[in-house]
Amino acid sequence: MITFKKREIIYRPYEPVMKFIVDIVLIICAAYLFVMAFFTNVNVVGHSMNDTLNDGDVALINKVAYDFGKPDRYDVIAFEPKVANVSEYYIKRIIGLPGETVQIKDGRVYIDGSLLKNDVIDMQIYNAGIASEPVKLGANEYFVLGDNRNNSEDSRYGDIGNINKKYIVGKVWFVISPKDKFGFLKG
Repeated sequence: MITFKKREIIYRPYEPVMKFIVDIVLIICAAYLFVMAFFTNVNVVGHSMNDTLNDGDVALINKVAYDFGKPDRYDVIAFEPKVANVSEYYIKRIIGLPGETVQIKDGRVYIDGSLLKNDVIDMQIYNAGIASEPVKLGANEYFVLGDNRNNSEDSRYGDIGNINKKYIVGKVWFVISPKDKFGFLKG
């Protein structure tokens, strides 16, 4: 006959506290790994996106946003510049979509010959750059402008030009710093 010993239950008052601490540490680690896998942060340099994003702001980029969908007009994106030896991303707003023709005349943006309506930024553009003539976008090309239209190096200039989708890092969607702007990107 087999006999079993009765197991003695030992009360350890620190066990619930330790379990709680371990759970919190695991949650923090999982959240950190999730953010590092799908998002990256970017420091805004310059004034080209004023007042949406200002010099010194820190924002999060959703790196997988365009793996499952296409960039839309007015999305704020981060992309790798064509300029050699530049380590930071450029941040601009998408204005022209693939296949469209963009032109800036009389200080306004025209898409396929029609005035761009409902533009997020209502500002007269003083320098049309290469967009003074119609700019035809290719199958995977986007035309981007900074929100501070008269103080932005963007698709109007040859060293930036049209942005190919393969150079788009992701969608800027959340502002981390400064604290008064903490939250989802507005505009």
